Amino acid sequence: MPQFSQQVNFDTLAYNGTAGNVTADYSAVQTNTELIAAPGASKAIYLTDIIISAGAAGTVKIVRNTASAADVISPLTLADNGGAVINLQTPIKITDNQNIGVTSTTSDNFSVTLSYFVK
Repeated sequence: MPQFSQQVNFDTLAYNGTAGNVTADYSAVQTNTELIAAPGASKAIYLTDIIISAGAAGTVKIVRNTASAADVISPLTLADNGGAVINLQTPIKITDNQNIGVTSTTSDNFSVTLSYFVK
């Protein structure tokens, strides 16, 4: 049986020491609300994990550049007391010097946690 193998050079994704996570809790609908500030010229945010928990049914999406709100993660439709955990094997690179935000339709309590690094 053939096997697939791929060598990946993770050195090219090594972060510069700026890594972290952000957690935000909301009790109302959010529209393009900033979660992570833009990192500055020639730097980009790389998302590594996304955790969303909702108290009521609705949608939640992650956006970049909250001024124009381009989708990073398309709307996730969540059930009452639902959630999503997304562990990214390959980080999502956000366009240089753009922030990350959240938009929702759920009006009950919901929370978002993002893990990331900046390079």
